[in-house]
Amino acid sequence: MQKAITYIFSVILLFIYTGGADLRAQKIDDPENVIPAKERWSVRTNALEWLLTIPNVGFEYDLSKSVYNRMTLGFSTKYNWNTAHNYTTPMVFNLFEFRPEFRYYWRQTQKPELGPNDTLSFGQWFKRNIWTTDSKNPKNWRAYYIGAYVNAGTYSFKLGREGHQGQMYGLGLTLGYAVPLYKYDKSAVDVEFGFSLGLALTKYNAFGHNQNGNYYYELTGRSRGLHIVPYPVISELKVAFVYRLRSVDDKYRKVDQEKIRQKQEEDLRKQQERERLDAEKKARRDSLDRAKELRLEAKAAEKAAAAEGQPDGSQHMDAGQPENVGVTDAVKEKRPGLFRKKKDGSAEITVTEDAGGRKSVREKPSDELSGEVKSSSEDTGSGKEKKQVWKNIFKAKNANGEDEK
Repeated sequence: MQKAITYIFSVILLFIYTGGADLRAQKIDDPENVIPAKERWSVRTNALEWLLTIPNVGFEYDLSKSVYNRMTLGFSTKYNWNTAHNYTTPMVFNLFEFRPEFRYYWRQTQKPELGPNDTLSFGQWFKRNIWTTDSKNPKNWRAYYIGAYVNAGTYSFKLGREGHQGQMYGLGLTLGYAVPLYKYDKSAVDVEFGFSLGLALTKYNAFGHNQNGNYYYELTGRSRGLHIVPYPVISELKVAFVYRLRSVDDKYRKVDQEKIRQKQEEDLRKQQERERLDAEKKARRDSLDRAKELRLEAKAAEKAAAAEGQPDGSQHMDAGQPENVGVTDAVKEKRPGLFRKKKDGSAEITVTEDAGGRKSVREKPSDELSGEVKSSSEDTGSGKEKKQVWKNIFKAKNANGEDEK
């Protein structure tokens, strides 16, 4: 335990002495922007721990001499171990702790108003309302801080029948703020409010107190080895008085306008890039939606054309074809349903359709077919019968010729 504390303390002193080489290396041309080394120190003590009879003291050091600095490194220690008494008390409250701590300070600023048409995404809302230093009513006399700590120490507590004595290690976050209390000519006293919350690793031996024999005894069945406490531990509550050569009212306040301008330009560039990407995504979505609409319109047009081209399950004849055409077996095969013939063979019915879709029906009796030559598919007689038919035709023509003469 002592070796670990000594090592941590040595690292902190080395860091404070160097002041953070990268931070000290910053060039500060204007002397007004430089804080003297002695004004970068502060000393504090926690009044609440004094009320619990725990003497304590802490130190803090600014990591940069620039007036724009916001970061500090410090440590604190508390000790009230084995206070002098002539008897074994039934109540025990002993504590030793060493705590290094890093802090970042900031001031609240005025939150900009939103326009009537301004909309925020979830990330922008979170940055504007949660992860921000802006406020509608900024309390700029407060210097807020957030930081991290590690701690190590020993303890011995007995507030009831059973007491615990052991070692503890922890790490976590620290939050709070400081306000000016009183300014002297060359120094100032500030007040600090805060708390620390984190994880704890501990091991302890349980013990009890024998009032008749005036001694403590170990409860072996109640002792525990090294383990993590299964819930967050509030390791410190703080109402501290801080002595500084430069009041907190004059520190952690000045703003680097050049950095603000660069940040605003970077935010504007990121916003323009987001808007460009959003516009490209919207254009792609619109293009895909339009292509889908065109495909649906094309399919609907095809269906409408097919419906107009086949009314009642039949096909139109070509527009340039005459209304009445000679009927052949080939045409009958290609256009079924347009030409029909009575089964008894007494007449032939011809159905035609013009370009306007109007149908006409013509019925030709069988006696009108005597002067026409039937197709081979309609001839059912033998060769001699065919010759006789031709002779009768020629005789009929000759007779008609003589009558005319």
